[in-house]
Amino acid sequence: MKLVCTVTVGNRLLPIHAMKSKKKSSKSTVALCKHPKSDSYYLILFSGQDKTGIKYDLKHSNIEKVLTKFVAEGKTTIQFKSPPHDIFIQAEVLPLKCFLHLLQRILKGTISPKELSCSSLGVTPVQSKDIAPTKLVIQSRSEYPPKGFPRTLESLSIVNIRRASLDLGILRLTKLRDLNLSENCLTTLPSEFSQMSNLQSLDISNNEFHKSSRKNWDWLGGNLSKTLQSLILSNNELSFLPEHLIKLQNLNLLNVNHNRLENIPNGIGRLIKLKELRISHNLLKELPGSIQCLNLQVLDISNNRFQDAPQELPGCLAPTLLSVCTLKEYAAQRVLDLNLLYNSEIIPATLVTYLNQEAKYCVCGRACFSVYFHRNLTLNLRHIAKDVIMSGNHYNLYSVPINCVFCCLACLKVRKRDRVNLVR
Repeated sequence: MKLVCTVTVGNRLLPIHAMKSKKKSSKSTVALCKHPKSDSYYLILFSGQDKTGIKYDLKHSNIEKVLTKFVAEGKTTIQFKSPPHDIFIQAEVLPLKCFLHLLQRILKGTISPKELSCSSLGVTPVQSKDIAPTKLVIQSRSEYPPKGFPRTLESLSIVNIRRASLDLGILRLTKLRDLNLSENCLTTLPSEFSQMSNLQSLDISNNEFHKSSRKNWDWLGGNLSKTLQSLILSNNELSFLPEHLIKLQNLNLLNVNHNRLENIPNGIGRLIKLKELRISHNLLKELPGSIQCLNLQVLDISNNRFQDAPQELPGCLAPTLLSVCTLKEYAAQRVLDLNLLYNSEIIPATLVTYLNQEAKYCVCGRACFSVYFHRNLTLNLRHIAKDVIMSGNHYNLYSVPINCVFCCLACLKVRKRDRVNLVR
């Protein structure tokens, strides 16, 4: 039996001589085989550094330990007495379990000689062409794999083939991290897409998502709310961004350049891990107040319709007292503050709509519904971004109008000592 894996070899004697005990990990082949003229079994390790292979005797007396605590993560360690090597193996979970099961039977002596057809004299490493790929690029329909996608894929690009729907085989790629579906004819993604367990980067630029209604963005949730770090939605003629977007807790990059956006989600400030926000070439006249919660490296708002920001005006606000929230509003605020999971299977659909579309967000990041203060202010973008990209002839280049919501009088008063100036 052969196992394609990543192996690190450690020598337990080297630390005694003040030397590093481990070599760098490398793509390798580990084989279990039998000597053709005896009942001896061997483990042979082939690596890029040693293509002839290192042979380890599998006598029970030559095995120090087999560590299997992290098999569920695809990791195991085999410790030999002679030579005093520790073989650290990382591989696919299912093949690794089969490998360890066969190794266990060899050590217990319950295996038949006929079960191992691999001879220790003729065994060879797995060729690179036989190893399942981790990256696949499809740029024409003729390149589409006829037998489906390899389950080992970590990066997949399906670009410019005018595909109008998502191949459901992609949903079974549990190792997929980077997915590029740009330059196609997609209008939406299935709700099951939200269950992609490891997806970190999604590029769906140059598609037709402007045809998708607000209800068809529920795929921006589930596992994606925790794993997705980069989302590119540029060149989709979008007239709105769905509120589902603010559920992406670990998003680092959001690119919505070249659309028809007149505003962005009021709760954009909840994306506290966002470092790069690109919203150029849209129709924006102002930004939401919650954007003050962000700490960006790059902010691109060039080629929009921002008006010249007015100068700071003296004076202070004299707001009236807020009324008391309803129990419904208090409960909704708590659900959003705690990032609790909700959908139409858990609560009525009307409440899902209420949470997704009626919520407005204070400059502190807290949700409001019907009880709040509202003010039009200006913001110096240098306070929230290291690099700001703008265009136009503003006399105060980095100041833009913002539409602010305040959940309480305390948040409203903070503006005096913070970065925001009142606009009449």
